[in-house]
Amino acid sequence: MFGTTKQSGISFIEVVVVLLIIGLIGAVVAPLLQPRVPAERRSEFIAALNKFTLQAWQGAVMSGKLHRLWFDLKNDLIVLQKLKENATDLKSPQSYEPATHLYGRPEIIIPEEFKIIQFMVDGVVETGGGKPLETIWFYVAPDGTTQEVSLTVAHEVESDNPFIFRITSNPFTAQFIPDDTQVP
Repeated sequence: MFGTTKQSGISFIEVVVVLLIIGLIGAVVAPLLQPRVPAERRSEFIAALNKFTLQAWQGAVMSGKLHRLWFDLKNDLIVLQKLKENATDLKSPQSYEPATHLYGRPEIIIPEEFKIIQFMVDGVVETGGGKPLETIWFYVAPDGTTQEVSLTVAHEVESDNPFIFRITSNPFTAQFIPDDTQVP
């Protein structure tokens, strides 16, 4: 009398489960597909620079040798170098070699949207004379202190209106601290 009839199709519960799964996948994948916000990119740049500066600090303290971070702005590189044995001229490029024994990669690439427009070491502006700055460096001493460095950086998110910000190193911790305001 009461026979069971088989209906074809999907139930409401099945639709809800499928929509829930699609929603969860979308919530996880969507943030990965969005471009990073400029403030996050600046934080990543500063964190990478701090990590690299800390490697120079550790190398100088552990080896007892002068290290330097050499900025090759023409090629968007920062190279970690150590003073060679028996080197006497601290300013000569031939007095340094890449510091690879402890650190792995002795260089990092400056992301192309960041341009260093002013470089100040120990209160002296190293940019000037109207010509573009190509190379500059600062030292990390074997006692763990660094020169005080201030970088003014243009973050070229939009070519018409770059965001200009400044970061300053603490010579005792070898870490850069961002100035949270935009430089006029």
